Amino acid sequence: MGYFDATFYDAKDALVVAEMQLLKRLGFDVRARLPYGTMVNYAQVLNLTDAKGKNGEGVPQLAWSYLNDAYAPFPKR
Repeated sequence: MGYFDATFYDAKDALVVAEMQLLKRLGFDVRARLPYGTMVNYAQVLNLTDAKGKNGEGVPQLAWSYLNDAYAPFPKR
């Protein structure tokens, strides 16, 4: 079974499906609910799309960066 063979991709797909079924049956929530869309909506509703922070960086960009940092598995120290 070579890396580019169809059997490799079929086996990989079957493994991913089996893993998802196992995680669901064990009670894991496997759906990712990311907050980026909500952040963009709030920025638009509050008219912050063109607002600048203290450093001159856009407020939506700062909020996006904070969300990225919150979802980082291993934040830098």
